[in-house]
Amino acid sequence: MSTPLNHIWIVDDDKLYTLLLTKTLNKLEASKQISTYNNGQAAIEALKAIVAANEALPELIFLDINMSIMDGWEFMEEYKLLKADKDMSTIIYVASSSISNDDIAKAKSDKEIHDYIIKPIHANMITGILNRVKEQRG
Repeated sequence: MSTPLNHIWIVDDDKLYTLLLTKTLNKLEASKQISTYNNGQAAIEALKAIVAANEALPELIFLDINMSIMDGWEFMEEYKLLKADKDMSTIIYVASSSISNDDIAKAKSDKEIHDYIIKPIHANMITGILNRVKEQRG
């Protein structure tokens, strides 16, 4: 990848998946910084702190649905509340092992979610996502 993103977040409680995705992103030189959160609550608290400090938001978030403490759907509700008060252009991809048609339909009907990806995510899929993010960034 020619120009890496500044910051990518992985919000997922699966440690192995998070490790593999982080390694793949690093190998692709996708981002200057990668942050991981093992539940939606930790991620939303970090996001609120960034907004309060008026710092740069992550450009891309890979979000799992099924997590303890706060799941991906609850994270999205909190994200939308934050976005109502702040201009936020973070691109969110749901990355889940769920093949539930209900989950897929819910994600695809949410205008804040760019797409629903069924795990595992392969390097060529990540490259495609990164290219789409770069195109949207202009």
